[in-house]
Amino acid sequence: MLAIGGVIGPGYLIGMGTGLSSAGPAGLLICFAVVGVLLWTVTQSIGEMAAFISAPGQYCYLVLKDLLVFL
Repeated sequence: MLAIGGVIGPGYLIGMGTGLSSAGPAGLLICFAVVGVLLWTVTQSIGEMAAFISAPGQYCYLVLKDLLVFL
């Protein structure tokens, strides 16, 4: 996990610098806002699904149960 985080951080900063040089500061802020809204909606959707399909115990119990039924 440390190696993945070490790769994502610099890659994110380099990508942000490239976006800043091509789109400018306003374009970069607009893109961050759009992506932030999309990520927020995905997070809310996952939370809604987890609340709608509740299972006793952990969430992995539900996933493993469905996987075993599929196999």
